[in-house]
Amino acid sequence: MIKIKIIMCLCLVVLLTGCEIQTAQVNNPMSEQENTEDEENSTEDAYFSGVVQEASFYHDARDEWITYYYADIGIAQFETLINELEYYDDNNDFILEFGTEIQLGVANYDISLEDYAGQEISFHGTFFEAHTVYHRRYVVFLIEEIEEIKQNWREAYAEYLNSVDFLDGFYIGDINNDGIPEVIIRYNESNSGFILYFCNDKVQALELEVISLWGKAGYLEETNQIILLHWYGHTYGTFGSVDYFLYDWTSDGYVETRSVIRESGYAEDDEETGEEHYGQGYINGETVDFAVFETALTEMDALLEKSTWFPMTDTSNINDCLESLINS
Repeated sequence: MIKIKIIMCLCLVVLLTGCEIQTAQVNNPMSEQENTEDEENSTEDAYFSGVVQEASFYHDARDEWITYYYADIGIAQFETLINELEYYDDNNDFILEFGTEIQLGVANYDISLEDYAGQEISFHGTFFEAHTVYHRRYVVFLIEEIEEIKQNWREAYAEYLNSVDFLDGFYIGDINNDGIPEVIIRYNESNSGFILYFCNDKVQALELEVISLWGKAGYLEETNQIILLHWYGHTYGTFGSVDYFLYDWTSDGYVETRSVIRESGYAEDDEETGEEHYGQGYINGETVDFAVFETALTEMDALLEKSTWFPMTDTSNINDCLESLINS
């Protein structure tokens, strides 16, 4: 992942005397005051994310409108920041007038945040608390690097989810470690449903259809793989049939990397004299003999047994999922 060096366009010079700036980060380029309580910030290497928003305010003394940028980073990220700051008002209460919004700037003057307005960015840098006319939010974040630009994945997910007619539960979390949460929708206890993910600037869905009582979908945490037992034959007329699929996370999204499929055979309906007849087996679309197939089947059975699933929120209301998506 190519890191993009960016630089600060927020030239906020404190022109008003008597304005208070409380700094909780060393080397603050937005303040000429010395930081007398320099402390190592535990979030120094952490990345945060939010949609860059543009706003402006009227400066009476300068008789002009001044543009600035901010982002709503959500309660979890916001609490991470304020835990590093002496972030109190005169009544020792948290200042939440602007909810979980922070003001954004960059660390030098080469690139303007205007270029990223309306886009979601993943960023890290330094931050401090400030109360001046130029600081329109109580936390100011000076971006040093952008790891990746993420294009409105929340909106893309919401648009897709608004077309969902039925669900039994959902989970939102970064299951493939790409920095963007995925949305898992469950239809039933077999984990039938789909996984929404955002890749190559668009939302995509991995369908997980389970049509057998013995079928199941699973997640392999060590490898971020998804395993799907789509069908497992359980009657005399579908004896031995099975459809297994394994999906890997790649730069192009989830890709099927293994299939283990056997056509229906049949078992004669006689406990004493009946015989078992297996159908043709295939691995990745290629025909294989019985022994090779059984080995592959045993391997897939072991993976499914090892797999887990996600801590789902039980609900049939898609609005519950949409609300959680907004707060993720």
